[in-house]
Amino acid sequence: MEDKKQAPENKTVFKPRASKQTGKAPNQTEKSAKAASMQASPPETPAAEVPDVEATVLKPRAPMAQVDAPQSESPAAAENAVELTRIQQSIRNQDSSKGFVLAKKTADEALSQNKIILNNRFVLESTLGGGGMGTVYKAKDLRKVEASDLNPHVAVKVLNDDFKNHPQAFITLQREASRSHILSHPNIVTVHDFDRDGDIIFMTMELLDGQSLDVYMRQHRANGLSLSDVSGKLTDLCNALAYAHSKNIVHSDLKPGNIFVTENGSKILDFGIARLVNDASEDFDAGELGALTPTYASLEMLQGKSPAAEDDIYALAVITYELLTGKHPFDRKSAEEAQQLGLKPTRIPHLNKQEWAAIENALAFKREDRTKSVEEFKQALLFKKRLPVFKLTTALLLLISAALGAMYYLAPDKVDTITEKALAEGQQCLEQKRYDCAIDAFKTVIELHPDHTEAKQLLAISQETKKNTTIETTRLALTDCLETQQDLVCAKSKLDALQNLAADSEILVQSEYQIQQFELNQRIEQQLEKANNCVNESNFDCAHKALNDILANSAEHEKALALKQHVNEQQARLQTEQNELDNQFNSAMEKGKTCLSSKNYPCAISHFDNATAIKPEETDARELAQTARFEQKIAIQNQEKAEAFVSKGQACLQKKNYTCAIANAESSLEILPNNAPAKRLKQNAQTELDNIKKSFSIQ
Repeated sequence: MEDKKQAPENKTVFKPRASKQTGKAPNQTEKSAKAASMQASPPETPAAEVPDVEATVLKPRAPMAQVDAPQSESPAAAENAVELTRIQQSIRNQDSSKGFVLAKKTADEALSQNKIILNNRFVLESTLGGGGMGTVYKAKDLRKVEASDLNPHVAVKVLNDDFKNHPQAFITLQREASRSHILSHPNIVTVHDFDRDGDIIFMTMELLDGQSLDVYMRQHRANGLSLSDVSGKLTDLCNALAYAHSKNIVHSDLKPGNIFVTENGSKILDFGIARLVNDASEDFDAGELGALTPTYASLEMLQGKSPAAEDDIYALAVITYELLTGKHPFDRKSAEEAQQLGLKPTRIPHLNKQEWAAIENALAFKREDRTKSVEEFKQALLFKKRLPVFKLTTALLLLISAALGAMYYLAPDKVDTITEKALAEGQQCLEQKRYDCAIDAFKTVIELHPDHTEAKQLLAISQETKKNTTIETTRLALTDCLETQQDLVCAKSKLDALQNLAADSEILVQSEYQIQQFELNQRIEQQLEKANNCVNESNFDCAHKALNDILANSAEHEKALALKQHVNEQQARLQTEQNELDNQFNSAMEKGKTCLSSKNYPCAISHFDNATAIKPEETDARELAQTARFEQKIAIQNQEKAEAFVSKGQACLQKKNYTCAIANAESSLEILPNNAPAKRLKQNAQTELDNIKKSFSIQ
């Protein structure tokens, strides 16, 4: 299953397409394993080991006729479509492995609370991951439940909105299901069917138990793996591709995220953009979608040429190189960039000439220079040419036995002559450090003269010197395995040889210690890398745990000590910043509450908005700002009503309708008890009314 500042190659990137529905580029980020066959959830691994999906780029192409959607859909189907879109966005908006884990948790909670059932049959239970075409879910097949099937679960791939809006999306999914039926092979994922529920387009396939190859590769990225460790996986991939190519189908997007590793072998997934080779009857070319992964795409794919088996061979060679070294052969650059820069893959030291030639030829930029078939690649890489050693050895022994036997029938002077020559030859071979030659010569002398003391002594010296030389050579080879090749498997094989050659020797003890130190240094480097990743994610507890593990084994490790000091400083700095933010937030909240209590709404709103900007996650500030705005609105309305009563009362006063004026003034005061204009109006009207009463006398 395509680990920034520059657009990361471990993300799914969608470039803009011409479309009638929208002129916007689809969302950019996608995480997790290519889960077309994952179990209910990714393995419990550290966040950094959560699978990434290699970049799948959708290049712009001319729009095509839209596939008609159903004329109507049920309210439940429409509601499901909305909920699935929300889940898809939740997953794809995450731009880190840790982010995917959080998004998956949120999405799974949403599924548990709001069950989505497609076509009244498939109950979506949890998210498995996201790919270039869609999001994959673990689902329960109610038809299997009804039939009391012991394994009622399947994987359901639902097209993402960005891909679903493509005019040929439905055709693409149908072709993937159709071709997966054609490609019935133990190393290719089994697809059951495709269907739609209202506006939701989906496909069902087998649910596998294991992990994607990109997760597996991350676990061994530090040093890579030996060819013997990955030969089984490579054999599975070669067999699957060879079978697809025999059906004239090219995968066209082979990458670690599209490969799944199970206990029973490896499987290739996602034939969503697979293409037929030289098939004129094909009325739809998935290549029109322009989907490819630049990191693994051949030069011809990037140039838009017709598909060929050599395209998959190039991708397979890149994957093989990554498995064996932990690195991309061209530093994760596309074939086009690598060719322009004149890049060449660095030779893998632990491969022999034949094995390296197999990878180098398959990585050729030009199709005409590249390996022509997957079978040719497999034979060159995984099958070694063996000489008929047994036959040669047997013939040689027969010749020697015959020669020695004949010597017994020679005259004594002839025997002495042969003895002298053999002894002289043995001494010369011993001086030249050709120990096998010396041993054979001295054995010849002893065969002729069993009591030849000098020959016996020289034979013992030759055998002991050869043994010591072999021990030293093996020790040096072990050191080379560790220091040059960084290959622990190679070193342990040399250690096994030393145990047979020099059991209980000081050299064996030193070599064992050397390997232990290498393993310790490897663990320290891995923990140091983990600590750095934790620091980059501001996960200081994780960083301290990794660093403490290092310092427990190497208390004076300079890098670990320096990083621990940096972590402490970062923590202190962030704590200081957090305290400052807390103080600013609390101050803004107090000022806002003071303003609100005195009904100074603009002041309150300003402070509460400042508090929200400081801590967007705090809901209290946002809610108080809403309260202040609401009360401000009510106050404005009351002010307007009170002013309207005063205006009406003043009109009554001018007409000398003092009772009317007083009534309106009192109505205004009921709304705003401290309304000064209303108080003056009431007082003036009352004064005028009192004056009138005084002017009257009782007759």
